[in-house]
Amino acid sequence: MKLSVYADTVEIGTENVNLSKGNSTIVIYRWNTTEVICGRYTIWAKASVVPGEKDTADNTLIDGTVVVKPNFHDVTITSVRLSCNFAYVGDDITIYTDVWNRGEFPETFNVTVYADDDTNTIGDEITVGTQSLLLDSKASATLISAWNTTSVPAGTYTISAIASQVSREADLSDNLLVDGTVELFSSVPCQDIEITCPSTLTVNPAIFTYDEYYRARLIGIGNVTIKSTGFEGALRIVGSRNDSIHLCVNEPNVDVYIFAVPKYGEVQIPLWLMFQPETHWEEYNGNFTLQLTVCGTHRKQLKIVGISINVCENGAYIVYNETVTFTWNLTGGSFVYLEAEANLPPGWSYTVDPPIGTLFETPHMIRVNITAPSDAEEGEMGSVTLKAYKNATDTMIWQFVYFATTDNNPPSIEEIEQPVLTPTGDLMFGTTVTDLSGIQGVELYYSINGGSWNNVSMQWSSGDTFDSTVYTAQIPHMADGTVIDYYVVATDWLKNQTQSDIQTIIAHYDLEVSEVNASKSVIAQGYLDQITISIANQGTTPISYFKVVVYLDTTVINTYKIPYLENGEITTLTFNLNTTIIAKGNHIIAVYAIPIMSETDTSNNVNDGGKITISISGDVNGDFKVDGKDVAVVAKAYNTKPGDLLWNPNADINGDDKVDGKDIAIVAKYYNTHYP
Repeated sequence: MKLSVYADTVEIGTENVNLSKGNSTIVIYRWNTTEVICGRYTIWAKASVVPGEKDTADNTLIDGTVVVKPNFHDVTITSVRLSCNFAYVGDDITIYTDVWNRGEFPETFNVTVYADDDTNTIGDEITVGTQSLLLDSKASATLISAWNTTSVPAGTYTISAIASQVSREADLSDNLLVDGTVELFSSVPCQDIEITCPSTLTVNPAIFTYDEYYRARLIGIGNVTIKSTGFEGALRIVGSRNDSIHLCVNEPNVDVYIFAVPKYGEVQIPLWLMFQPETHWEEYNGNFTLQLTVCGTHRKQLKIVGISINVCENGAYIVYNETVTFTWNLTGGSFVYLEAEANLPPGWSYTVDPPIGTLFETPHMIRVNITAPSDAEEGEMGSVTLKAYKNATDTMIWQFVYFATTDNNPPSIEEIEQPVLTPTGDLMFGTTVTDLSGIQGVELYYSINGGSWNNVSMQWSSGDTFDSTVYTAQIPHMADGTVIDYYVVATDWLKNQTQSDIQTIIAHYDLEVSEVNASKSVIAQGYLDQITISIANQGTTPISYFKVVVYLDTTVINTYKIPYLENGEITTLTFNLNTTIIAKGNHIIAVYAIPIMSETDTSNNVNDGGKITISISGDVNGDFKVDGKDVAVVAKAYNTKPGDLLWNPNADINGDDKVDGKDIAIVAKYYNTHYP
């Protein structure tokens, strides 16, 4: 007999099978799915009828389905970062490139970094370097490229990185990333100058000012003095960064300053330190070195020694009964006097020692007391702004704002968000906390599958550290089915503390392509067909990023990047399919939601429900000919629009959302034609 196996209507194979009476055998078929359209296929087998066979009911058996998924390959450049934005020719510039393998297979590929001073001209780019790497599925890496700018012409260079195409890559749009510029200056011979600037600095964190605009802490560290011993003309001075410590020139947040120095004259330019971390809370401990460069010829190093500061600290709060006391040591080695501006509720008072307006010599210990009355209401807040001026010059050398509040209550934890699955597979937790005296710290405690408790500090995300301040923390990826217990502990500056209730989530990751529909099942070649796709997050965690790929048969026609999808929610995508260059015939629109990390049920990530027939003009029933049947379909839907009871989108041949004489005219024009 002959035994044939099918996937839907596609024959996988046929074998001649010889069996003696009462015996059985197993026949193995191999199905090559290389050019098979992705989707769900019913597998069935049929045995031919042998001579004399009377019971043929069991000659056919339908047994199970197979989901054919695309071989999804995709590598991405996610970030290109620079060690500096300004440099002199000859300096070394470090470029950091973040790379991610979003696909489902390990990939080996190259990443090349370029610097280009004219993006309008193709082929003149400078190749900074090429690196080869192997990345597992869903893995990421940071590549470091060192660009030696010796002999590189001065100019403004755009930095880019490109990942080479991997085999059968589905989305090339994110293989290239252009991100950031660096300006290279030529060195100017200026030997006939003398430069005097701080070389070692010990800073007292209490005298830092907090700048709301830059969201950074600032301190003026004096001037760099440049004296001409024969040089005359313009000079350029460039600051630098060490991680998130920024040496600024002339004013805060300025990297480069150009100035003119007169012959045998002298110029003084203010220098600033700006602590501007990527996250709002950051601790700096130890020693840091920054560099000041004048015209590329003179390079001076500034060392910050023994620093210990939490950048978001708005002042220390120490409570003695009803008085808050602040102390600090004002340095400088000169005579100064103090001025104060108070913004206090009724009944509050403050004192300053030394007294306001009294001349005193530095260094000197300063003390500020802010006192609230015994009947002060919960939540009242006062502030005192103190300024120090150098004697006889009226030059302000220091300023700081001190806050005090009556707060006997612990922080309030307003909300704890359920964890969000990040693109790299970590779980991000968020919480919103409020406190009158300001939040000192927030900790996330979590337990995995009933195990011991772990804790991680949550980082500031948004807010003012007093009202509705949002904190986030990430923990490593947890496999599907993991039970996570978690709670939050918040502490204010007065050491009041709150602990939330314990919450539990069972991590489950599941994307589903729930719908793929074409607005017309039959459409004339050259017209647009609107495709609607619905993607559901059936898991228990929101997803912060994933990709959806749309196929016409086996060809990728669209790739969507979904930035965020709540668990239990559905997002809808629509696009117009241009049929101009699509061959006439029957086609499948299949959609594949790329599985997220640890997603176990991927059978519903594929949906091949978008079945369309591209035919000749006038054919509305999909039989590839124009005849009376098409006339009947258009006539039945005549004078209707979307939403009407008899509306038939196939009858709207010209796609103007109504069936009228124009559609009848198209049928009439092509009547009695056929394909092929």
